[in-house]
Amino acid sequence: MHDPTSQPCLDLLREYAHAGSEAAFEEVVRRYLDFVHSVALRRVDGDTHQAKDVSQRVFLDLAQQARTDPRLFAADSVSLGGWLHRHTCFVTANLRRSEARRRQREQRAFAMNDAAHESASPTTLWQDLAPELDEAVQQLTPADRDSLILRYYEQQNLKAVGAALGISDDAAQKRVQRALERLRDLLVQQGLTLSLASLALLLEEKTVAVTPASVASAVVQQVLSARPPALPPSTPPAAPLLGGLGGKLALATLGTAMLAALVFLVPRFGAPSTHPSAGSDREPEAAPVSAPVAQNSGARLGSPAPKAAATPSNPSTPLATAPSHPLLLSLLDAQTGQPVPRVPVEYRGWEGEHFSRQRLVANTNGDCLVPVVEGTTRLELTTRLDGYADTRILWEPQNGATLPESFSVRLEKPVPIGGTVVNPDGQPVVGAKVGFNHEESGSAPEGPVSQRFAWVETQTDAAGRWRIDRIGASVLPLIYGSAQHPEFESSPLTAINSEPGSLATLTNLTHVFQLRPGGTVAGKVVDSQGHAVAGATVSLGGFGESGRREEKSLADGTFILRGGPTPPTLLTAVGEGFAPTTISVTPESVRDPFTLVLAPGKPLRLRVVDTQGQPIVGAHVWLDTMANSMRGKPEWLRAPPVQFDFNPRSDAEGRAVWQDAPDRELTFDVYKPGYQRLIQAKVHPGKEENVLTL
Repeated sequence: MHDPTSQPCLDLLREYAHAGSEAAFEEVVRRYLDFVHSVALRRVDGDTHQAKDVSQRVFLDLAQQARTDPRLFAADSVSLGGWLHRHTCFVTANLRRSEARRRQREQRAFAMNDAAHESASPTTLWQDLAPELDEAVQQLTPADRDSLILRYYEQQNLKAVGAALGISDDAAQKRVQRALERLRDLLVQQGLTLSLASLALLLEEKTVAVTPASVASAVVQQVLSARPPALPPSTPPAAPLLGGLGGKLALATLGTAMLAALVFLVPRFGAPSTHPSAGSDREPEAAPVSAPVAQNSGARLGSPAPKAAATPSNPSTPLATAPSHPLLLSLLDAQTGQPVPRVPVEYRGWEGEHFSRQRLVANTNGDCLVPVVEGTTRLELTTRLDGYADTRILWEPQNGATLPESFSVRLEKPVPIGGTVVNPDGQPVVGAKVGFNHEESGSAPEGPVSQRFAWVETQTDAAGRWRIDRIGASVLPLIYGSAQHPEFESSPLTAINSEPGSLATLTNLTHVFQLRPGGTVAGKVVDSQGHAVAGATVSLGGFGESGRREEKSLADGTFILRGGPTPPTLLTAVGEGFAPTTISVTPESVRDPFTLVLAPGKPLRLRVVDTQGQPIVGAHVWLDTMANSMRGKPEWLRAPPVQFDFNPRSDAEGRAVWQDAPDRELTFDVYKPGYQRLIQAKVHPGKEENVLTL
């Protein structure tokens, strides 16, 4: 069966333009409505009515443009996200009160100084940034603009950004960083002063918000009511819309499937959320459930529920195929039996090797419509709401489990735990993170429901105190956790199994996590000629190690890392156009500043083949950053493993290339289902291709 959810957006738009496929256009709208509405909302100073009108107009124009001038989107190099962003800005241009905004900006710039603005809260920073953001983005070069839109507006990870731009993951990271720097320069010219880190964080968290259900419904109704008959093939193409809106815009037939596409974004029984906490201003108000809710596992509804699903919060891990049917999850209070509204639900699904993850949220009736994908082999749902124990619902069809169409879960009250975080001198620490997980040991849960969870985290208040109200009594004996803060090394791990006395202090809310003195590592990053390298990423600690610290080198190449792991550990620098370098840090060497020398990289060419020499497509190739066999040996200190995230999959010819690899022996693990795993394969960059046989 044809599945539009697995196609690139430009292919979908071409399919709509040439074949009139309503399903294809539905999918485009589903993917981009939150994007367009968020841009429009910022451009009209938060006026929801105007933002709704702008969103309707943009999608009307997109449909018209695709049908009347399909050549506009004919090239693979065209960025649909870039077109939508540019056109949304154009449509809002006539709605903006530019003179009033200019005066407001001048008043802000006059009133604030750099230090005061930099110390402002994220909410205040965003209030200042939002009105200027999209205009500044439009002033960037197309390459910079497309990289930012892919990364923050379309919420792609760096691997997906690189794939869309036809460059490596590392090059994508560098391009996004460059675009951020140029965007910040433009914002500074407008009187807004904020750090790159603050800008990146605001873009990550606030650029795109979920469109309210009422707005989505209005957009659909307006689009459907405005559509004229489709233009016949002989109709000459209309003039491009980028130059003006003049005249009435025709919309090719979208059909009733368009309604399903937009309802898909904001389902009746639940909505997507990018935040794990309930009550977020990004959560749309879902319509109440009109159909009766069955209370038993596997019950069928009296009338079919709409086949809708929440969209992934991270488009880089979309659902592999279209949902075969939705699963109605009803969340009830275990004591009262009443629905629990607005419960965030973490979705983790597997279809064989493919993994997708997203955040859903139940509606005010405690119901959440969960997408069930054809071919699901494992489905794991976890509720995450303060005041109730995190609850995991797990089905494994690969082991014979049957996925129901509806399922009710009673949420139990948690056992509160808490305490204080102090520094090495015993003083309370503000803003320390306290996190807990649990061992997967113990008796297996009976049935699909348990109080197991993945990770629970909180932060200390002004008195250094913390409290967690999300852990159930059944898993409490299995938990372990610690505290961390950027200026110190993490506290020792507390595990109930090995420290029985800690259970009492945790449940009495008197447990103390004491942070350890964090070492300070300073130095300079230079190239092979001794010239300073600015903007290099310097990290202290092994790749993926808890407590790892990371900073950027300054204009003179210097860096300072505080509170990182206690030596012996690793120090790494990664710079644009250079090979990453890693050196060991011992208790003796940490007393003096370090010099990290970045040398030009060399291409590393890998080719994965089977025993007959045929290429293996999609093999996982991992750079070994652990070198466990060397731990504790002198060799580990003399030649530590390179700390760099290089984990591609082999292409259609079985190849994987690292353009800036260090000129030294490297170790790789290679795996492909159906083949024996290749472990500790030794390779070296150079002109020759390294053949890895599975």
